[in-house]
Amino acid sequence: SWSSIDYYGQWKALHYTAKHAFNDVLVSPYIEDDKLNVYINSDRLEDTSANLNLRLLSFDGEELFADNSFVGIPANTSHIYYTKDVQELIEFAGARSVVLHAQVNIDGQVLAENHFYFARPKDLDLKQPTFEYSIKEMREDRYTLEISTNTLAKNVYLSLPQNEAFFHENYFDLLPGENKAIQFTTEASINDIKNKLLIRSLFDTYQN
Repeated sequence: SWSSIDYYGQWKALHYTAKHAFNDVLVSPYIEDDKLNVYINSDRLEDTSANLNLRLLSFDGEELFADNSFVGIPANTSHIYYTKDVQELIEFAGARSVVLHAQVNIDGQVLAENHFYFARPKDLDLKQPTFEYSIKEMREDRYTLEISTNTLAKNVYLSLPQNEAFFHENYFDLLPGENKAIQFTTEASINDIKNKLLIRSLFDTYQN
């Protein structure tokens, strides 16, 4: 609805979330009866063969568990493709400091991905992320931001105060060591972008 954009036409978090929710393939972890069930939902009209990659990571990037499997996804279906006891999965890590990264891909091309947490956002043991980034001009008003972090950054929010800018992806989770490329458009100069770009995450909302 109109409530997912602000007065100036900028997308709110809801709009970005809805955009991803309308992908034709989704990977959706849930906890049901003390078990982690990983669903894959396909709205495609043809069968799909893909890889399901699961990684349990600490917020500092240590891989605690991994599972990779080849899956056949029938057209227009929703099925469970992985099940594991929750306590067995997080027994030695704790629910507040781990994230499950679930990804469906074909030969490296990502069809769907999701980040699943075992505690509510307010209970997560987040740390202050340190961002490294570079900005590359593609053409006069289009740029690419490449960004990485040393620790999990949840709900990363990019903005250019006092300048209109549209980021093709925003309010995203960034894993430690991951290099993410975000395209955006703005009429601001490259110098203004470098001087005014604001990068915040969930950590900043309750630690200031």
